[in-house]
Order: sequence, then structure tokens, then C-alpha cells
Amino acid sequence: MFSLTVVDTAMLGHYNPTALASSVIAGALFFIIFLFGSGFSFAITPLVAAHDARAEDTQVRIVTRMSFWYCLFYSVFSFPILYWSKHVLLALGQSQEIATLAQSYLRIMSFGLFPALLDTTLRNYLAGLKRTNVVLLATVFGVTFKLFTSWLIIFGNLGMPELGIRGAAISTVGVHTLILLIFIIYAIKFLPRHKLFKNILRFEAQGFSRVFIMGFPIGLTYLAESGLFSITAVMMGWLGPSELAAHGIAIQLAAISFMFHLGISQGATTIIGNAYGLNHNPMILRRIAIATLSVTALIAMVAIILFIYIPRELLELFIDPKVDPTGSIIPIGVSLLMIAAIFQLVDGLQAVGLA
Repeated sequence: MFSLTVVDTAMLGHYNPTALASSVIAGALFFIIFLFGSGFSFAITPLVAAHDARAEDTQVRIVTRMSFWYCLFYSVFSFPILYWSKHVLLALGQSQEIATLAQSYLRIMSFGLFPALLDTTLRNYLAGLKRTNVVLLATVFGVTFKLFTSWLIIFGNLGMPELGIRGAAISTVGVHTLILLIFIIYAIKFLPRHKLFKNILRFEAQGFSRVFIMGFPIGLTYLAESGLFSITAVMMGWLGPSELAAHGIAIQLAAISFMFHLGISQGATTIIGNAYGLNHNPMILRRIAIATLSVTALIAMVAIILFIYIPRELLELFIDPKVDPTGSIIPIGVSLLMIAAIFQLVDGLQAVGLA
């Protein structure tokens, strides 16, 4: 799913360095808002897993529905921040050009926050049921759609309008909406026992409270962690467009490896949720933890080797040297990847530790 952002970075890097730099700062702001809100979506994975292990279909429906409610409230609250983001970015010291382009991206994305959060909720609902294959297939289909539509409307190919950074936002919102529809259809057709959308407007105080108690700390944790990277993006914007663009590419590469850790974390959460729901003994939970830590350490070592030995080749996947007028983006990016290699292991271990 993170490939949606990766596609934007790669295509805008081959389109225009200023558009790339603007998408980095816009993506940092959107991502920090999205991640905090997604805490209420991630919260339902262990809840759904535990209730499903006990065949409590009504409780599965309730906690998922209350997550939908949080998605709606949070999206309405966040809309003004995204729609009028230029003022926020200027206050954070960004240039007029960068802030204006970033706002054109975020104004479109402000309408996509709600489907993106609903998408995440249903993704975690399906993960809690171990239905990860459909999640993967839907996401691969969505990323393919994203690649094609971005190529069309960012560059203006095949007679389509050349929209640049706005095209990147439109295609991302379209993908979130498409994947959301796939998940809804799948839930209705293949999981009818949950009656997921029955009484969708009914408020359940206990379920609402449980999702908040689980989701708010998760959201704060992701906010604290992602906030560090977002603040760094803001600071890089103070230095200049080249530094901001290089930072954006380097952080994308680091985040790609982090997504593997996050996937392992979600898998461990589901398995632990099942074991907890079935009242298994603590030794089983300990074995799951050891296996999880071992796998994430292996993934981290692979990322470290790639970042140290082929940094330039990785960076050139995202930026065409021909569109970089100063020729400074790749050298800066190489030095940043060396630093990214240092924190790969601890970043992965803390991600799965949250499971």
C-alpha cells in the first residue's frame, strides 16, 4: 500500500524536481495526519482476531463499525488542516512556491482521507480474520491502477491533461476508493456471517470505548514516530529544494523496508490475538515473539546491505539525473542512505515490539 507514495515519488522525480520536493513536504503532512487517525483502524486487528477465535460475530461487527465512526469524525476534523495547508506550511518556513504546490496536492488528498482510513479499517478487519490474500491481491491491483493513471495524468500521456503533482493526488484518491469498494464487496459476499454493514448508524458505547482505548495509544505512538520524520522533512525544506527532494527519496527507501516490519508486526498481532482469545499458555506467546523478532532482524540486515553497497542505483530509480539541474540530489541522497542503514535494525525491532 505504501507503494502509492513510492510511485508518486518516482514519477514526480522524473517529472520535475520542484514538484518532487513539494510532494515530499505535502506527503509528510498528510502521512502524519493519516497515521494518527489510522490508530483507530489498527486497533481492531487484535479485537477482531480475539472475537473471531471465540466465534463472536456480533462483537466483530461492533468493533469494526465503531472504527468506521472514528474514521468519519477524524476525517471531518482534519479536513480544514489539509485544505488550507498552505498557511501551515508557510508558518513552518517553507517557500511560497513549495507551499503553493503542496497545497494543490493536499486539497485533493483532503477528500481522500476518509476512504483511505476506511480502506485501512477494512484491511485490518480482514487481517484479523487472516484473510490477507485478498488484501494483497486488491492492493497489487490498486498499485497497478495507480501506475497507469499516474503515468497518464502526471505527464499528460495518451492525450490526457498534464496535471503534474495534482495528477499524483487524483490517482491516489482514486486507488483508495477502488480498493475500498473491493473490500466492501468482498466482506458482503464472502463474510456474510458478520453482517458488517448492518445497523451502520447504531452507536455502541462499549465498542466505541474499546476501540478508543486500543486505538488512541497506537495513534499516538505512530504520531510520535512519524512526527520525527515529518519534522525532519520540514527542516530539510529550510535548506532548499534539492535537500528536500533527496531526503524524500531516502526516506521512501527506508520506509519501504519498514513496511515489511509492519507487515510482520500485523501478522504477529493476529496470531497473538488468536492465542489470547483461546487462552493459550504464555510459552506459546513467547515462541511467537521470538519468531517475529528473528524474521524482522533478517529483513533489516538485507536493507542495511542494499543501502550501503548500492545506494546510487537505488536513488536513480526515483530521480532522473537529467531533470536535476544542479546534479546535487543523488550525492545528498547517498549520504542520507548511509545514515538510514544505521537505524534499520532498531526501527524494525521497535515496530514488531508494538505487536
